[in-house]
Amino acid sequence: MDKLGNMYITGPGGINGGIWVLTPDGKRLGFSELPKQAHNLNWGGSEGKGLYITAMNAVYRMPLLVECVQVGVHTLDSGTKPK
Repeated sequence: MDKLGNMYITGPGGINGGIWVLTPDGKRLGFSELPKQAHNLNWGGSEGKGLYITAMNAVYRMPLLVECVQVGVHTLDSGTKPK
């Protein structure tokens, strides 16, 4: 999810499927078809504005204008052990 609340999901469309962008109320904002079928995606990059997409035998990077929302990011102090 980006900071505007838009969701980025893999799904059908075109020949190989691609990335759907949906607004917070579920309306279609956009679709990007990929050369190969998308399987998964994750945000990355130094500013959180890159979308990394895994496909059959490829990884794609899609630069975005909107930063991601970081959910569930945890760091451990050097003396802390995970439970």
